[in-house]
Amino acid sequence: MAAVDPALAVAQQLLHFREALGRIGFDPDAQDALNQHGFNSMYNLLIYSKDQIKRVCTVLRERPVNPLNISLEQEQFLTAMRFWVKTRVRTNRTIDPQLFTRDVAVSEAIKMVNQAEEATADKESDVKLPEKFKLTSKWIVFAESLDTYLNRLKGQGRVPLNYVIRTVETPEPGTVFNTEQELMIATAPLEGDQFDIDNERVFGVIKQLTLEGPAWAYINENLNRIKDGRGAWLALRAHYEGESFLNKQKEEAYKTIDNLHYKGERTTFTFEHFTGLLTRSYNDLQRFGEPVLESKKVRDLLAKISDPKLESAKQAIRINIDYKNNFSMAINFLAESVDGADRNRVRIISGVQQGNSEQGHRGGRGFRGRGRHAGRHNHHIGGRNHGGNGRGGGRRGRGRITSGTNGGRSVSTNTYIPPSEWNAMTPEQKQAFLQTRAASRIQAITTSLNDDVSTITNATQGIAQSQAQGQQLAALQTASVGSIAGTVVTPSVTIPFGGRAAHANRNG
Repeated sequence: MAAVDPALAVAQQLLHFREALGRIGFDPDAQDALNQHGFNSMYNLLIYSKDQIKRVCTVLRERPVNPLNISLEQEQFLTAMRFWVKTRVRTNRTIDPQLFTRDVAVSEAIKMVNQAEEATADKESDVKLPEKFKLTSKWIVFAESLDTYLNRLKGQGRVPLNYVIRTVETPEPGTVFNTEQELMIATAPLEGDQFDIDNERVFGVIKQLTLEGPAWAYINENLNRIKDGRGAWLALRAHYEGESFLNKQKEEAYKTIDNLHYKGERTTFTFEHFTGLLTRSYNDLQRFGEPVLESKKVRDLLAKISDPKLESAKQAIRINIDYKNNFSMAINFLAESVDGADRNRVRIISGVQQGNSEQGHRGGRGFRGRGRHAGRHNHHIGGRNHGGNGRGGGRRGRGRITSGTNGGRSVSTNTYIPPSEWNAMTPEQKQAFLQTRAASRIQAITTSLNDDVSTITNATQGIAQSQAQGQQLAALQTASVGSIAGTVVTPSVTIPFGGRAAHANRNG
């Protein structure tokens, strides 16, 4: 192949550059003036900053002899041309002046302005550092968190820093990228001055997050000495994403899938919990290079659901080709079929339990300071209050009285029966339950009152005995003789008030 004449190459570059300037509004006089100030090719734009381009345009506008009419739009397009050249250099693409049209100039100018505004916002926003990596089982979460964190940090050339730890060094030719940022992350050079600065910065982040955990042992001293962020990341991936590690993680994912079952809505395990864990396990298998077919996911999903209320929905999925081959669609369909009454019941039971707990706590405080009898009273009544917490406090009891039967099982007379269970009872069961509960409550109240009367009587006798000790009667009181239930009343004689003692006195 014949060698290219350097002079001819320079002349062609100058010609194509002037054509590009013409497409963004610079006339021949302005093109000559820019050439005289060193703007002879698109590559030359890389040695000038945005401020220098602005200063040159200002000089050409205000020069005393033959001032040029360079508009702000032309100045912005010239700056956008520099921005376009820098972007293509960062992404390892060729610089062809013939590709730079007016439409491209407008698009690049908009990107340039948006990027400048994002840079200001980045300074104001608080990008939170991920949690430190200390558990081997959390590697996947840590890797994704670090990638997300670095994606929000801009490196040299405004390229997100996660390009330093990208998996694929060079994308396949013809790869389609959805955004300009995605393109920059995938194609930014992994060498050069800008990369060296970004690479050292990434190493500092990795070291900060792994120094106190087991991962630091896999970053050798040489990587630490030269502060090689990409080298450190590749070393960690070689260990935590090696075959043995991945096999262990796959086994954990399959174990989770095997142990998952859904039997209906529960306060501690809802349909959302069930499908969330199942989806996460399948996603982990996808990351570990062992994806599961959509149809297999759906079959597993249906096999793990034993709630009778979802049988019709399961059958609908089996006969619908869209649902049985789309895991997400199947989950959404089943979620809509989950009985709303069951969900409301779960919420009500949870709320009642919480409310009873709070009410019992408040009730217990209400009897605080009343002593032992308050605690006993609260216990026998069968309330949930924690009585007897004060001085001389007695037992802390829930006081449930359990008696009666409902269909052969013991029924707590103070237990709330859901409407569905109440409606399922026969009239005889309902009547027996109500009678038993009423009798239990009457017995509880009677027992409580008897305890209180007994307590008061014992206290009164104790006071009387203490007053009588050490005292002598000065005289006997004269009592009139009367007849009360046939008993003669005499001085200093304790008169029984009826009963067997009264009968004995009358007969004596």
